[in-house]
Amino acid sequence: MIERMFARWRARGAGPHPGTPVAETGPSGDKPRERGVALIMVLWILVILTVVVGSVTQIVRSDLEMARNARDRAQGEAILEGAVYRAIAGLQEAVDDGGWQVAGAVYAWKEGDAEVRVTAEDEGGKIDLNGAEVDLLSSLFRAAGVDAGEADALADAVADFRDEDNLQQLNGAEDRDYEDAGLDFGAKDLAFESVEELRQVYGMSPALFTKVADSLTVFSAQSAPFRPTSPPLVKAAMSAFAEEQGELLDEDEEGFEDEDGEFEEDEDFEEDGLTGGFGGGNRKSSADRRTESAGDAFAVDVTRIVDGSTEERSQIPIYKIHVEVRLPGGTLVAQDVVARVIRSRRQPFTIFRWQQGRSWLFDDAIEGAEGDDNGEDGGLFDGSGEETL
Repeated sequence: MIERMFARWRARGAGPHPGTPVAETGPSGDKPRERGVALIMVLWILVILTVVVGSVTQIVRSDLEMARNARDRAQGEAILEGAVYRAIAGLQEAVDDGGWQVAGAVYAWKEGDAEVRVTAEDEGGKIDLNGAEVDLLSSLFRAAGVDAGEADALADAVADFRDEDNLQQLNGAEDRDYEDAGLDFGAKDLAFESVEELRQVYGMSPALFTKVADSLTVFSAQSAPFRPTSPPLVKAAMSAFAEEQGELLDEDEEGFEDEDGEFEEDEDFEEDGLTGGFGGGNRKSSADRRTESAGDAFAVDVTRIVDGSTEERSQIPIYKIHVEVRLPGGTLVAQDVVARVIRSRRQPFTIFRWQQGRSWLFDDAIEGAEGDDNGEDGGLFDGSGEETL
């Protein structure tokens, strides 16, 4: 009897309770819950793989874009350098002999699929921060929209910044003024080495610096700019300065005439026995110049798309050459170079400054200024010295 009860109990424990549904199993014997967990794990793995693949793809695209940009920049810089030397070759020739104009002229050509545009500024037509009189500097600041009192103070501050003493100009600023203004520097008491140093002068605002920077230089060492190649702001300043000084301004020369008609001019810039610029000196024949210069070889496909305001150049053969290159993909690169260009077999040019520039020669205004070679339809500056853009 006991054995029968034990057998009945064992049989009841081994099987399901009466009324309990029996779970079905698949061919492999897995239960549904296990199959659901496996499905979720597979979905998560697919999500993770998708994210990883997307990230890798983005990294590859970024690397390719960086490589493409690096290639374009390297190509652009190579073209920029070649364009600078082409401009130097053009500036070695007299304008009458096919040389390049300054004062607003823009030259263009193609290098493969890239477009190149170049303009050159005559540094002799700008106001020299180290050589200009205080009153001329004040006239420049007034021409830029500064009132007379502030302009005089700024001009005196420039004089105090560049002179070697600690004696303060009437409205100027020395070290104590910089200290009282909370600045951690004072007057330099040395000559300006770059126009950018004007930012450090007491009272100079960023907005005013932007307005006058292109009218200033540190390379001419002249007290008076060469008016024919001067920017419009310099011409306005020179006219105001001459009127205040009671002098007659000669439109075609450097310096000013006094009331007796005597012309005041700085000494000529000379190098190797040749007069700087192209106004005179030991001039050689056109054939000799073509033999000695690479200008013809460089300039066969160059087009002047915008005429300058004059064909003259000052006797200071120092130029700011601005070069821009537009690559096929639309990338723009720009370079500013200041160089002395002379006709000498020993050293035909000297680079003073080589720095990245700001692109503007491909602006819509320049595109619309393109005209024929006689400049009737184009020109950055007209004969009156007013900007036409």
